[in-house]
Amino acid sequence: MIEQWFRQDIESHLNRAKRVVVCDTTGEGAFLLPILKQEVTVLTAGNRLDELVCRYKAEKYYAESSVVFYSMMPKQEISYLLEYAQVDGIVDLTSIEQYIQKHLFAASGVNATISKAELILAAKLGVGKDLNWWKGVATGIIKPFEINESLQAFVCTPDEYAATLDTSVRELFVEQLYKMIGKPQVKQTNVMMAQETMNEIFDGLAMNNLSKELLNIYYTLVDKSSARKIMDEYLSVYTLPSNISPLAAHEDHPFEELDREVTVLLSKAIENDTDISAALHYINKRISSKYAQSYKVDWLKDLSTLFEYDATAFNKVSSLNDFVEQYKSTFAEVDNAMRKIYVAWLNKPDILRPIQYYYEQLAKPMFDRWYSLAKEYKPSQKNLVVEALQQKGRVAVIVGDGLRLEIALEVADEVKKIKETDFDDKTAFALLPSVTENGMSALYGCNDVELSAQTRFNTLKGQVPETTIIALDSLNEYVTAEKLVLTFGDIDQVGEKKQLAGLKDISNYTSQLCGAIKQLLAMGYGRVYVTADHGFVITGLLDEADKVPVPSAVDIKVGERFILSNDKIGGQHLIERMDKFGNYVYQYYAETDKPFVSRGAYGYAHGGLSPQECIIPMFCFSKEVTQDGCNVYISNKSDLQAVTGSYFTIKIVAEGDPSLLFSSERKIKLQLFDAKGKTQSATIHTIQAGNTLTQEFEITSAPCKLVITDFDTTQQLDSCEVVKSAARDIDDLF
Repeated sequence: MIEQWFRQDIESHLNRAKRVVVCDTTGEGAFLLPILKQEVTVLTAGNRLDELVCRYKAEKYYAESSVVFYSMMPKQEISYLLEYAQVDGIVDLTSIEQYIQKHLFAASGVNATISKAELILAAKLGVGKDLNWWKGVATGIIKPFEINESLQAFVCTPDEYAATLDTSVRELFVEQLYKMIGKPQVKQTNVMMAQETMNEIFDGLAMNNLSKELLNIYYTLVDKSSARKIMDEYLSVYTLPSNISPLAAHEDHPFEELDREVTVLLSKAIENDTDISAALHYINKRISSKYAQSYKVDWLKDLSTLFEYDATAFNKVSSLNDFVEQYKSTFAEVDNAMRKIYVAWLNKPDILRPIQYYYEQLAKPMFDRWYSLAKEYKPSQKNLVVEALQQKGRVAVIVGDGLRLEIALEVADEVKKIKETDFDDKTAFALLPSVTENGMSALYGCNDVELSAQTRFNTLKGQVPETTIIALDSLNEYVTAEKLVLTFGDIDQVGEKKQLAGLKDISNYTSQLCGAIKQLLAMGYGRVYVTADHGFVITGLLDEADKVPVPSAVDIKVGERFILSNDKIGGQHLIERMDKFGNYVYQYYAETDKPFVSRGAYGYAHGGLSPQECIIPMFCFSKEVTQDGCNVYISNKSDLQAVTGSYFTIKIVAEGDPSLLFSSERKIKLQLFDAKGKTQSATIHTIQAGNTLTQEFEITSAPCKLVITDFDTTQQLDSCEVVKSAARDIDDLF
């Protein structure tokens, strides 16, 4: 309000003439001048010579402009500007206190009861404040200077914020700052004071003794995405005290190293069979913290998943189908969590091993139930891809090599968030042994095990001829197939090559799969299936005693997760299946997720009979394909099958009722691709219902493909291959 009162006083004088004198002998009202500088010319006079100069400038250069003379001389000493003061008027700031009190009372009827210093401070800080704020300040209800708000701005930009403060305000700010952080006031740069403040906040969070005021400032900072970089800079030069107990720290702290220390404490407690409740209490509080979202480590949630799992979950399971449902709803999340814990702690095997042991104890009842039902196991993987592609409409199938069910469920949780998307979480049992050539042959409808991927693809195309098969990372707007298979072999390749170290790469594939499914649905595929040839087990950190010994037999082939034999192997705790694979009649599997003693590295494996290897997803994400807007199609496709010359013309028709709001027009993207799927040109158009759009293109390579997509939804509307005529171009006759 102060700026409004001052501006009104100035304007009331300038409206009568174009000159006004402001008398301010103490200079305490100088903070008001910036309010005027954009509207009028301000000329300052500190003595009689200045007065003369100001008068000369006003008459010579600003004769037609509004001028405010700011005089720091007593009213009785004004001489050269006296005429303006007497005729045009004067605004008297000789007592800024009385000036404020007079206007405040006139506006509100309130008499200020605070000191002169507080009143002037309020004036300097009250620019932009409303009348209610001034009433509160005048009666002492509101403090004019709020250190909390100022401190937040200061730590974000120390020098910039300090530059905005009047000298007296800055002195008060510094005094209040040191009082708030409980430190003796010393002379420091703005940056050093800001770091000192943040150090005090960090210390208080680490020791859980932070004042409410500083905690609120911390909360405000972490709530601002714009302050994240600044917070990181303060943290980078901060050193945690060496005597900090992570269990005693405030749950909202920003220190990843304390989360690591708690994980170490938990691991040691498991190893020594001591109480873990304090560590779990910390972890659960930390997970619940909304203010530590940007700073807490992801694996704390995974640890919580492990320790909250009910080990009796499989006690009432009496069939393999029941087992699958129970696994999907409970233990799949545990597998997912343990995989991520491996990724986070692979370089600390001494910390990881006790947690792995705890996981193994959780898994034992689950494995016991699974293997007790193994005699019911019947593979159901045959023809899954074939049957999916035979569905009506546009269908895409993502075929993963080594896509574990828990990973597919994680992907599904993300994709299900898409509006109006339906999800069917069907599963199947893989062929045994659960190896790539076996599972892929079954998926693609081969009668026998085919080692060649191309042979498997040819078999599929023999049953669904219109199928196009591409690698997942080749998916783009060029792809317009009605029936589409996308192969995704990265998981198995990375796992077999890197073993445990490959789990970090595997974790990154979740977003890639999510992105592909979302893209396919947006492109107009009504159904997108996700399946796999097999899953995998994480054999983890192993001692020799953990590995399954190989039985004595003559004619056997030993794999990491299975044994093949032409003779029965008796007297062993093995699951026998009479099922020919390769040149062998019998298959044998250990009742564990641990490998047989064999050559090669350990860590990632498949081929066995565990649920992680054998329960494969056959998930379906579906979304109704609708026409939002006029129907758009290429009307001259036949002309584009035998183009002569170097140019061709495309005609795009928009069908719809021009009078209807939502079908009268459509914004489209028209793209021309070469035979390798590289974009040659792309243009954007808005086409009206009932109209035809004509556009000419140059053929830079042939054949090429035209694709029309909805600009807003990326749904594919139509496409056409452009083929050059085999006949001699007419251009050659001239």
